Amino acid sequence: MHDFVWKDDYASGVASIDDDHQRFFAIANDFKAEVERGVTPEKVEAVIDELIRHAEDHFDREERYMRRAGYPGYKEHRRKHEALRDVFIGLTTIFHKEPASVSAEKLMAFLEHWLIDHIVTADFEMVTFLRSENMGAKSDPFRRVEVCLQVDENKADLIRDVARFLDSQSETSDHLQGQLSKLIEDRKSRALRKARDLFCA
Repeated sequence: MHDFVWKDDYASGVASIDDDHQRFFAIANDFKAEVERGVTPEKVEAVIDELIRHAEDHFDREERYMRRAGYPGYKEHRRKHEALRDVFIGLTTIFHKEPASVSAEKLMAFLEHWLIDHIVTADFEMVTFLRSENMGAKSDPFRRVEVCLQVDENKADLIRDVARFLDSQSETSDHLQGQLSKLIEDRKSRALRKARDLFCA
């Protein structure tokens, strides 16, 4: 089992994307070392969780870049992201139900194939377009905001899905955002009326 070696040929020229890709290589190399030592189910779970978290951040970043730059291949590239999201959902579901059924070796093989295919093939045209649109190598044109909420466990997936949907910038997401904004304003108006009844002469 060979190391996952980052090569200069893999560099896209967009700093934040290259940083993401190198992090994927680091995750894969850490997991390879664990497999060679005799990986435990706990370590497999930790790798799966880290891989999914980092992939989601990376996909979101790429999708924002593509929308901002008006990348013509956005829909197709996002479709590939959605297919991988489905793979990760299936992997997580299987592992939580039958952890012993997940092969560490097959997970390694998937990482190797996906990393090279994603970086060399899927991202090549996209990053070339981003560079041509001056999405510079040293600057990130998007300001990310992390929102932390404590919610009931059974609502967490729904909230994540709604947030991702709102961020998709489709016509339907714009409509949903408008409806949600109206609900929020209605709630504020009711609260204001109640406060006035309670506290104003």
